[in-house]
Amino acid sequence: MSPETRFGATLVVSLALWFTSLRAILDGELDFATGCLRYAVALGVAWLAVAGIDRLVSGYVASAVDTTGTRPPAEVDAETPRRRAADRAPAMAHARTDGGGEEDGGEGEDPPEAA
Repeated sequence: MSPETRFGATLVVSLALWFTSLRAILDGELDFATGCLRYAVALGVAWLAVAGIDRLVSGYVASAVDTTGTRPPAEVDAETPRRRAADRAPAMAHARTDGGGEEDGGEGEDPPEAA
């Protein structure tokens, strides 16, 4: 999250937390100095909350790595064999249809017929 977005979110959350105190100040039920102190506390709580959520989300984004074992498209060169969309569909369609055995039904074999 960019610093500007983090600051904006912190400001909005702190104002939302402080809104009841603002209404009390405007109605004359709360002293101005006490209201300012409450806003400082609300700003601190909002800053900690937004920073924690940002850190949590950034950690998940950083750990989201390609675990498929394939190389990213930038590393694919002209010598790398390409796959057609039709090549993937049959292998996926009859994987484990017989309830066990090899994953793709064996080399060159058709999947067993359903009775």
